[in-house]
Amino acid sequence: MTPEMTPKQLMKTVRKAHPKASKKDIARAAFYPLIANADHLDPAKSKKLQAFAISERTQPN
Repeated sequence: MTPEMTPKQLMKTVRKAHPKASKKDIARAAFYPLIANADHLDPAKSKKLQAFAISERTQPN
């Protein structure tokens, strides 16, 4: 993920590497780096990744 990457771009990039991944799996995976590296992440990147994960988890499949 890059700071200028939109949620749509992130989803497209992940789906290229993992075509069988569901939106739910991708959203769950987005939370992992937030939890694992909470003390070391750039707050702006963390907020953007968290917003993506939450928005994807709240959308129907």
